[in-house]
Amino acid sequence: MNTTELMFNAIKSQFPWADCPLADAEEISADLISEAYNIAVKQDLGHLVASACEKIADESTKKEFSKKKLTAIFRREQISFEEKKIFNLFDTNEIDYIPLKGSVIKKFYPEEWMRTSSDTDILIRPENGERALSLLTEALGYKYEGKSAKDYQLFSENGVHIELHYSPESGNPKTDKVLSQIWDYAVKGENTHRYDLTPEFLLFYTVAHALYHFLGGGCGVKPFLDVWVMESKMEYDINKLSALINECGIEKFYISFKALSEVWFGKAEHTDITRNMEDYIFMGGVYGNRENLGKASLHKNGSKLKYLYSRIFKPRKYLELQYPNLENHPMLLPYYQIKRWFNLFNGNRRRDVTAELQGSLKNDETAKLFDILEI
Repeated sequence: MNTTELMFNAIKSQFPWADCPLADAEEISADLISEAYNIAVKQDLGHLVASACEKIADESTKKEFSKKKLTAIFRREQISFEEKKIFNLFDTNEIDYIPLKGSVIKKFYPEEWMRTSSDTDILIRPENGERALSLLTEALGYKYEGKSAKDYQLFSENGVHIELHYSPESGNPKTDKVLSQIWDYAVKGENTHRYDLTPEFLLFYTVAHALYHFLGGGCGVKPFLDVWVMESKMEYDINKLSALINECGIEKFYISFKALSEVWFGKAEHTDITRNMEDYIFMGGVYGNRENLGKASLHKNGSKLKYLYSRIFKPRKYLELQYPNLENHPMLLPYYQIKRWFNLFNGNRRRDVTAELQGSLKNDETAKLFDILEI
């Protein structure tokens, strides 16, 4: 058994329906446990491996694993507490909302703490954006940190990150034509302004969001686990899901996504495609890295010249988010383009740009993979 196999076996052992008990301590070395745990941490799944291996680890490692598990429980409780406050606020003020991602998927896990999140994602109708933002900052004391092309960024007093989405779209034309219909696939609850996605659309949204991150440098293992868990514990119509996948033309990606999920959490064997996907995902970590982003961006632009042009000259819409003053003073566009260039020279940004450019020079294997997946 290698480290990756141990990691996935440890994760599966936490789900009763997987029927995958972990081997005894005598069969697994302390070094192997440590290596598998470190890989899982990079995927934000360290708490599951810690929970699985806590009983068979040595004494010093047991303490670390116990702390990791307790931290995950505390993290989930913190986020759930903030979610309840927001949901109550929106219900009271008649603001329609759709909980997204971990805030919904957690209920399909054996225990909610098993599905960790770095933030909480909530979708509202765009016309309610400014009012919702005012309520969150004034009534709940959330700190507003800025606006992106699709959401408002806020933080609670205890540090919980809130992404208040006013658009479900990701910037990928293939999936956005279906994601833009999200409210048509949401069902309103009784005596509440909460809407919940249909099971099929929830699965589609998870795959589409994974594709968004995959194209941005890597999506991590978690969406594969989410889909496996939901398909195991949630009733859904496979024909309706297939119709959504087919409508936006991501069949090849979905088929390969499912195949890799079966390798990791089922009993399937690797193929060349799943192996390449695994390498790309493991290199990128939870949210991808700049080198993978460089490879993906070069493939998207089609040539090094177009890629470099896209990195040097950003669209006005992008710059308006970074520099809000530009929205009312469009003649300042050249000034803000130049200002952005100078900002790239600070330490962290310079390292990011360098890594991305280096990745763009090593695009061959990634380009082949993206072509096979038709993304």
